[in-house]
Amino acid sequence: MKRSRGYAVVAAMLAATLIPAAAAAVSCVRDDRPLTERLAEFEIVFVGTVTDVADERRAAWFRVEEIWRGPDLDRPVVRGGPGDPGTATSVDRTWEIGQRYLVAPRRAEGGLVDDRCSPTQAWRDELARARPEDARVVGQADTDDRIATAVRRPWTAVVAVALVLAFGGYALWRRHA
Repeated sequence: MKRSRGYAVVAAMLAATLIPAAAAAVSCVRDDRPLTERLAEFEIVFVGTVTDVADERRAAWFRVEEIWRGPDLDRPVVRGGPGDPGTATSVDRTWEIGQRYLVAPRRAEGGLVDDRCSPTQAWRDELARARPEDARVVGQADTDDRIATAVRRPWTAVVAVALVLAFGGYALWRRHA
């Protein structure tokens, strides 16, 4: 009986020393550098809105709106942690459907991976200051920008209406002549 109690104590002490070491291995190091410097380390950076989630919100599908770095992406899936589906770590990132994010994932076997240690974050207007000059607008955002540009330039609408009226008047005149 005494021997088994001794083994239990030794096992508990051993487990107590190993558990914090495993947790420390996946904790984040604070990085106080400016966001632009941190983003420069990533091959892929984009702005997008989560359209769907899986794996207890640790995997997200995105509608990409802007590409800040890297290739064009068509509805990428970003896994929010280093583990396999169904496993969890202390640095897992979870996603919210409908939330817009600045995403800086890493390439990994099977796709894109992100975690709480990266500069990925929910979009705030002040993040636009970090937007590179060569950022590309894609998808729905591209259409929205063209509409917004037309609204900001009302003379384009006036010219369009004038052209329609002119061609319509010309067609009527030719018909009656």
